[in-house]
Amino acid sequence: MIKILLLLFVLSGCKEQDKEIQIIYFEKGKKFEINDKYISLKEIQNIIDSLFLTADDMLKVKVDSSRIIGIINNESGIEIEYKEKRIFNSEEFGSFMLKKILLPFSGEYIGNEQYPVITIFLGEEDFLSGPLRNSKGLKEVKIIQQMILNAKRRQLSKILK
Repeated sequence: MIKILLLLFVLSGCKEQDKEIQIIYFEKGKKFEINDKYISLKEIQNIIDSLFLTADDMLKVKVDSSRIIGIINNESGIEIEYKEKRIFNSEEFGSFMLKKILLPFSGEYIGNEQYPVITIFLGEEDFLSGPLRNSKGLKEVKIIQQMILNAKRRQLSKILK
């Protein structure tokens, strides 16, 4: 009887477990959390791992909160935050222990079809100077962007029903 009461007590205190990964889509200052029911987190993570692995440049810029706020307020993209620090590997730059990344979809940190460069901002608690660049990553970032926008659309349509 005591075991049953203890189990009920423990279960009643349990909340939804903390997410291992949180994806926030931002566009011109508005933020929208992407629910993992509407997107394949594993697929997104595989693409991001590939972008890290093949990163071939590092920007020599100071990354402070005003730069990140400027990107979030004026552009679109995603910020991914992990519950625990995670190792990301780059053939060119070695390993990074990170808690979050920011991946712009628009603005000065992403190229175009003729210049397909992308930028990955790296973070622990704050974002670090020296974001990585991938000179051929635009196609993959566009895939992530489309996945995010589709998930957002499905999520919003479910809310509006």
